Amino acid sequence: MKRHISIGLLIGVALSLVVGITFIIGSGSTLLALLGVYVSITISVIVAMIDRLRALERGHNLVARLTRDEDLQRMAGQLIRRLSDAVEHQDPLYRELLSRELRETDLRLAQAATGVITFKAESWRAAWRDLLGSDDVAYYHSVALVKNRDYWQDNAGRDAMVFNKEIATSIGVHRIFVIWDNLWQDTELHSWIASQRDAGITVSVVRRSDIPAQEDLIHDLGIYGDRAVGYQHLDEQCHTLRFELRFDEAGCLQAIDRFRRLKLYATEEATNEYFETEVVSSMAG
Repeated sequence: MKRHISIGLLIGVALSLVVGITFIIGSGSTLLALLGVYVSITISVIVAMIDRLRALERGHNLVARLTRDEDLQRMAGQLIRRLSDAVEHQDPLYRELLSRELRETDLRLAQAATGVITFKAESWRAAWRDLLGSDDVAYYHSVALVKNRDYWQDNAGRDAMVFNKEIATSIGVHRIFVIWDNLWQDTELHSWIASQRDAGITVSVVRRSDIPAQEDLIHDLGIYGDRAVGYQHLDEQCHTLRFELRFDEAGCLQAIDRFRRLKLYATEEATNEYFETEVVSSMAG
């Protein structure tokens, strides 16, 4: 900051001398031009000083926050040490690859700074369990997009289903199943959903074709109380491509609104009809 002030003073003194000399020996137009230059440079210096002060303030705030969180402080120090070791390698290809890694890390950190953590494949389930097992999550609402009978039928999915039934004894769990039309009368699927209802989970169902195309409601999501929401992105075989865990307020409010609007289509009458169809289909079989 002192350097910025010194530069500003030098510029101000120098230009003042030039303006004074020009005023004595020069024309009025030359004086006005130099005054314009002087004002422009002065403003630029002031802006640079303000930016520098803001950067210093952010740095001080970061240090203060890190000192309150030992884990983050330790990780920040470790990252700096790792980067310091990495830049010692001089191989051009290595440095190019390192730059790519750092750019990808920067992108992930930029996303995390907005309150969004992205997981690949099934790595999200540990964080999911931690959230639902925490004391400050009083309810769990979710939307399941059932495109085929493989939905949550692998080992990870079956384990998660057992966990869902366990937590339903202590917090409110409500699941809306959006069922693709070709599966609407699938008896095995009926039985799987009914087992969740029997375990104390509130169950609602809606046929995929009953949701208007203009509604932005076709999302596989979970709402973890007032704390966070998760979006599960699936392939056509219902395998997880990625999972986004959002802690930002806007993302949470959007998910809650989607769930609320979807409930209008997953009516109690439609749900009762679905389970009545199960009985009819079973009798017909």
